[in-house]
Order: sequence, then C-alpha cells, then structure tokens
Amino acid sequence: MGFTSLSIIKLMSKIYREHNIEFDIFNLLKADSNIETTAKKLHELSSKSGKSLSKSEYIKHDSIDYYPLSIQQLNLFFKTQKSPKNLNNNLPTCIMFGSEINDSLKLKKAIIKAIEFNPYIKTYFINNGDKIYQKIADNLEIDIEIHDKILSDELKKEFIRSFNLFKPPLFRFEIYQFNKGQINLLMDIHHIIVDAYSFDLFFSEVLRIYNNEDIHDKELSYLDYILDSLQEKDNKKLLEAKNVFKEELKNFPIQHYIDRDEIKREYELKIKSISIDAKLLLKFSKDKHILLSNLILGAMILSLTKFLKLQNVLLAVIFNGRDNPRYTDVFGIFFKFVYIFFNLDYSMKIMEYLDSVKRSINKGIKYLPFTDKLEHFFFEMNPRISYNYIDASYESYDEKLVPKWGIKGNKLNSPSTHQRNDLYIAVVYYAKNHINITIEYEHAYYDDEKIENFLNSIQDYLFSMLNNSQEEINSIL
Repeated sequence: MGFTSLSIIKLMSKIYREHNIEFDIFNLLKADSNIETTAKKLHELSSKSGKSLSKSEYIKHDSIDYYPLSIQQLNLFFKTQKSPKNLNNNLPTCIMFGSEINDSLKLKKAIIKAIEFNPYIKTYFINNGDKIYQKIADNLEIDIEIHDKILSDELKKEFIRSFNLFKPPLFRFEIYQFNKGQINLLMDIHHIIVDAYSFDLFFSEVLRIYNNEDIHDKELSYLDYILDSLQEKDNKKLLEAKNVFKEELKNFPIQHYIDRDEIKREYELKIKSISIDAKLLLKFSKDKHILLSNLILGAMILSLTKFLKLQNVLLAVIFNGRDNPRYTDVFGIFFKFVYIFFNLDYSMKIMEYLDSVKRSINKGIKYLPFTDKLEHFFFEMNPRISYNYIDASYESYDEKLVPKWGIKGNKLNSPSTHQRNDLYIAVVYYAKNHINITIEYEHAYYDDEKIENFLNSIQDYLFSMLNNSQEEINSIL
C-alpha cells in the first residue's frame, strides 16, 4: 500500500475511531504491507488483550498555569523574535464564498463559535523568569470587523501585519461584503500555533457551524499533546533512533556546499515553478506499483546530486506529525520532519533505485515519533533542503465542503526575507493530471539560472526513468 502523510494519518484515525486500536504507522509502510496483511494485523491486535484501546481509558491532563513550547514552536519563536517584523511565519489567506454563504453576520458568529470550540487558538506567549511559556487567553474578547466595501489588493496588503507573540490574539479575521454581494474573508494566523492541516480543520468547522450542524467539544488539546510528549514512553526506542541517526551521519559526509561568510548577493526569498503533464507518470506509477510521490522524489534526488555535485543527499521531508490518532482532529502545530539519507549507487537499475527510495523513506518514518527530539540534525545540514508533497486531487479535509459551498481560497503573499530552509521544494498534484513543482530558494545562495536548470532536470529525469526503467541510473545521467 502507498500513502501520503495525510492519507496515512486519516487511515490511522479511522482505524482508531471504528476499532479502538492504535495502529503503528510503520505497520502500514512495511515493504510487505498490503490490504490483506494489514487486515490480518488489525485482527491480531483486536484479539489480543490490552491491544484494543478504548478512548475512555485516556485521561486528559490537569490544567496548569503555564505550558512549555513544543520543539516546533521553540524554533518558530526564536526565529520570530530574531526578526519580529518579518511576515514569513504569517499564514494569510483570502477566501471567496459562493452564493450559498451570503450572511456576513452569521459567518462572523460561526467563526467566533469555532474559536470557542478550539480555545488553543487563543494562545499567546509569556516570559516567566528565564523561560518562555504559552498560555490560553481565556477571557479574550473576539471581534471581527465586517466591511461594506469592495476588497481591493491594497486592502489585502494592509491586512497582513506582524503579530506580537506576547500579546493575544495571534490571529485576525476581516469580512468584506459590498452591497450584499459576494463575501470575502481575510484570515491570518501565526504559524507558531497552527499548521496547514489545522487551518483547514478549523475552517471546516466554521462552515459546519454556519450550516447549523452540530460540533462537539474535543476531548484533548494541543497542550495535552505537549505534556504527552514530555512523558517519554519508550526511552529504548528513542535511544535506538538517536543511534541510527548518529550512525547515518557518521557514514554520511556532510559537506559545506555554501560558504555563508562569502555571500555576494543580498538575502531575498524567491520562487520559481514548473508545470508537468502527469498522465504518463500516473500510468507508470500504477503499472509498476510505485507511489507518484516516490517517483517524483526519486527524480528530485537525482537532480540534487547533479545540482550539488555530490553522490549523497540528506533531505528533511515534511510529514503530518499526527502519528497518534487521538490528535487527528486537534488544532495545533504537529508537522515533523522525516530525515531521509541517500547514498546513491549509480550502477543500480532504475527500478531498484526507486525501491531504495521507498525503503529510505520508510526507515525515516519508523522513527517519526522521535524526530522532534532529533531536530538539531536539520540545523547541521548545509544546505538545508526540505521537501513537501501535497496531493490536491483528494486531500480536501472534507471533500463535500468545496463543491457544496462554492468556495475558493488564495494564500496571500507575505513579504519575507530569510527562510530557515535554503531550498524548500513543494510538489502539488492536481486532479486534472497536472503536477506543479515549486521551489522557494534563497537568492543569496543560488542564482535564478541554476534554479531553472534544477527544475528542468527534475522533469527530464522523471521521463528518462519512465523510458529506461530497466537500465542503470548511469544511463540517464
């Protein structure tokens, strides 16, 4: 079986809800995993005493005054404090509603009610002695302005402003509806309290409330997740993960490809993209039983070795970190990095190489529960390269919402300066057999022509692998 990070989290959540079984993510990703073997494993777990876990067995943590930050939040906090006016960690979006949603006051009330059902969104940060903590502003008064005017590009730009992490709220909403026409919603939330999955969870709940559907209180919050993570349950596995990472790094010659002290261009985050027709890629993936995401990653790794002039590549693959199904519908910042080590053997056949890509990913995912404790490895990478694959063909968090309400959303551009990643590569697959590969890059390190060549080489390697699948990698380099 094959999954993206979101689809596997959804499946684990469904297994948990319907069978009360916490299913190890790695069981779904093993080389011999298929529907039959997974069903057998589920049957074994449901038959064994102590393996079927009732939701009522879990106890919510007692409330405390101040909560620590997760490792993801610590990184974003110090990054934000270093450049407090930088808007790079804002997540601004403009949502344009269809005619079915035409009551701006009702929409405002739905947003406020959704916030009450997700109180963690009211979090802010405090400096208590020499440590940073977070706290929910329980008594925060929420107001959302409704404007009877046309939403212009200038108003969108003015809407995007920096947040003060020490002063709630770390979100803002504005509604525009001119002369009872189309409703436009401006939303902006600081990344330190929300990931992309949470963003859509929240918005789905807003729409359900607007439609007078029931929304139930959630048993757990992101603060419970943080306290859970502090109670390390399996030190043996954590030690194993650390040893594996150390051994990989020992055998992996991390070289300094960028001399950061000799930068000639000014820091500037730039973006380039390429669009690819996916029909042949989809057919090849289906015929060879390969995930499209792995096929693209395989081409990208070959491009990186050419790009960096090295035989070894170390990647941080962005993964939905809700590996615990109890937190699937919880609002917060759960993303994790799966660290993938590639040491290429150019004499491998292409199909063998693609299989090695899958094994490398599965090896990284095996230690997913511990990667937040190993994130310092990412900062040793030079350059720092992260990768994200999004299947937009079906990964709507509620597939009925978009066609039902005629909604369109556009992420607004935030002016930004310096990314933590020197290269951020996002691949989005759309339902109309269309793949878009986008690279955000630090122009101080890479010139435009080099990035364009890199993008084109990914496309070239994709189709070269299709046409020469039985040949050695050497034959297409």
